[in-house]
Amino acid sequence: MREKQHCLNLMNVYVIDGTVESIPFPDESFDIVMSGHVFGDNYGAEWQEMSRVTKHGGWVIDCQGDDRYKHPEGPKKEMLRLGFEYAHHVSKTGGDVYRYWKQNK
Repeated sequence: MREKQHCLNLMNVYVIDGTVESIPFPDESFDIVMSGHVFGDNYGAEWQEMSRVTKHGGWVIDCQGDDRYKHPEGPKKEMLRLGFEYAHHVSKTGGDVYRYWKQNK
């Protein structure tokens, strides 16, 4: 991601590593906060921190990645309880992949 950011000279994209419970930016910093493999340890706290740095009306998007993280039981119930919408597709290797998004209100 950092290489792509550099190649495209994107000055308004930040790639950070770390835990989602402590995002090093002020409140309402971003229009979109996008993550990969972030939700899962403490859904409520993770949502709270991601929504904190997302502007009112902005979006939080979580991409679960490839089908190594298969969910044959369907979308994560915890994400649905938090009010996330989702899309589903079947990967080339046959695994179920889900993407989640929610507007910060």
